Amino acid sequence: MPVSWSTTLVLGLLTYCACHEEEDECVVGVVGEPVSLPCLYSGPPLDARNFSLEWRRSGGQVLLRAGWEEGQPTGTDTGTGTARLPEAALQNGDFSLELSAVPALRGPQTFHLTLEVGGEEEEEGPPLCTVCLRAVEEEECIVGVVGEPVSLPCFYSGHQLDTLNFSVEWRSGAQLLLRSGWEEGELVDLWQWHTVATNTTRLPEDALQNGDFSLELSAVPPLREPQNFHMSLVVGGGEAPSAPLCTVCLRTEASFTPPSVQRLDPPEANQTTFLCHSVGGRPKPTVHWLINGTWAPPAGSVTTSTLPMVNSSLYNITSRLLADVSAHTTVTCSVESPSLNQILNATSYGVKVSPVASRASDALWVFSGGLCLGVAVLVVAAIIYQVMLDKSHKKLGKTHRGGRESLNHGFGFNRNLL
Repeated sequence: MPVSWSTTLVLGLLTYCACHEEEDECVVGVVGEPVSLPCLYSGPPLDARNFSLEWRRSGGQVLLRAGWEEGQPTGTDTGTGTARLPEAALQNGDFSLELSAVPALRGPQTFHLTLEVGGEEEEEGPPLCTVCLRAVEEEECIVGVVGEPVSLPCFYSGHQLDTLNFSVEWRSGAQLLLRSGWEEGELVDLWQWHTVATNTTRLPEDALQNGDFSLELSAVPPLREPQNFHMSLVVGGGEAPSAPLCTVCLRTEASFTPPSVQRLDPPEANQTTFLCHSVGGRPKPTVHWLINGTWAPPAGSVTTSTLPMVNSSLYNITSRLLADVSAHTTVTCSVESPSLNQILNATSYGVKVSPVASRASDALWVFSGGLCLGVAVLVVAAIIYQVMLDKSHKKLGKTHRGGRESLNHGFGFNRNLL
């Protein structure tokens, strides 16, 4: 009995699925970037018991060991120092393993969490958690900016589908994002994912004609780690999807808000403190300071901390500068995100007069100057007038004395004649 090409296609896809099923269930981490291997405990309360736990890598390597006695931590051994547990792990039952940097792995590897209660390890039974990790290089993932649209590419170049009844499914893990169905080239069924944030998914309008089944997201969600998205094909009336025809890795980035710079007063030991704050971005940025726009502060004067936002994959960053500068010094803080090719600046211009106060001050100086000039002119005029008046009085005095002498001389002459 001859086997149709559609049957061959389905059998081949099922074989591919069997080979790659385990890999598709792995947590995806970018080499060199942080990642969290999830493990949530929901068993009997442990806060009144003595217990310890271990995270091991396949092969037996211990990555982290931690212990508690009646709810109080007794110590944590992180081995290489690149792994840790979340804060309040016991209170929240969250024993996820947080790696500061994903190592370069040859293939998917498993990590196991085992629990030891009361000093006796339960050797029988599976570990409390087993997580598969697949490491990818940065360039293997599509980069999406949170809140902006992105397309996850998937092109089909196999047998013609316009005469078949089939459907296409896009999934992220077990979550169905989109389902489209065709019957002999006509679109008959479409289901799209909608979220509260109005994020929608769709296929290109000419998907069947061009074999372009790329998934278009209207807005990239904030993902804690890179995630795999799979496109599967269901031929005929089958209910189970085939092995993924396309697997696309998506990692997210987000722009930080424009930073704000705050100058704290009074100074500390003749030094001024500056705080630079920016929120809501990823990956972690770098912060640079400039004083008067030309020179960088000395080493040891800058302290920068980057903390994750609550219930989010985004970060807040705060940088503190302690510098011996005057009140009029200009200080600039720059938040740089190289992967986004973005530099955000904020500047503290120190103490300066506001434009209104400056104009009022200038007007006062002009008025004062004019008043002084007017007074000087009046004083000079008064002096000149006084000098001229004195000269006039002196001249009149001489004239009066001379007339009186002449008169006296005439009287004397007449007396002699008599």
